[in-house]
Amino acid sequence: MDVLSSLGLSEQPFRISPDPRFLYLSDQVREAMAKCEYMARNRTGPLYIYGPIGSGKTTILRRLYETLREDETFNVSMLISPNIKTSNAFLRLIMEDFGVKTERAYDRSLRSFERFLIDQYKAGRVPLLLVDEAQNMTRDTLRLIHYPLNVN
Repeated sequence: MDVLSSLGLSEQPFRISPDPRFLYLSDQVREAMAKCEYMARNRTGPLYIYGPIGSGKTTILRRLYETLREDETFNVSMLISPNIKTSNAFLRLIMEDFGVKTERAYDRSLRSFERFLIDQYKAGRVPLLLVDEAQNMTRDTLRLIHYPLNVN
């Protein structure tokens, strides 16, 4: 007999990372989720969530990812702690996550990504990039996130 069955559990009770299924939907969490979903649906971005360690930012992000991924309107990509120092490497990471072919030259990759964003817009889809632990990103990589916002 193992520990799980002896305690009447169907799964491990403790994990290294938070499980969004067990997110307590306090009034504050509901409000944060509603604002995030509203901003995603209305293409209002970018959106930043900040708070102290352990306040539930990652869990909210994962719940949002699961919720919006089920909606056919969205093409959701989630990057966890991208500790990338150059804009080119970050652009390549984003493109690979969205399934867009990368080019050798940075400017060609940007143009390719622009075409992808325009095609998504024409198809009525909303590409959504969720980044956890973005405080580790450089100023240049953060600027890269703002650039595609001008495409649609």
